[in-house]
Amino acid sequence: MEKSTSRLLNGLTNSNDIIAFLNENEKELLCETLPQCLSRLLAEKDLTVAAVAEESGRGDYAYKIFNGNKNPTRDVLISIALGMGLTLPETQLVLRLAKFAYLDPRNKRDSIFIFAINKRLNIYETNAILIDTNEKEI
Repeated sequence: MEKSTSRLLNGLTNSNDIIAFLNENEKELLCETLPQCLSRLLAEKDLTVAAVAEESGRGDYAYKIFNGNKNPTRDVLISIALGMGLTLPETQLVLRLAKFAYLDPRNKRDSIFIFAINKRLNIYETNAILIDTNEKEI
């Protein structure tokens, strides 16, 4: 992806032909599914689903998500991102593919997740911060 979202939106707004717009911007569109993205990231990071299941605290449920048999909640995806050691951009992409809101630094709970991701905290360290700040555990 080379074009920014605002550049794409501007092009779309000024376009009179949706087919031409889609054809011109085919490489910019999200075509990967959530399970495909998770599998790609798993391979890139040389991880196993078993390791992610343990590190995320999601156990067997993680397998169902990676296989596309379950649609996870936003919190479950964040715990999987933490378990995989995803970067913030990778986490935001996973949330986007699942059609969830990005992590927003203006939201207290999301700020904790952003901090945890950037500091490479695990699920237990993240939950400790959530508890200390009177936020719901993940």
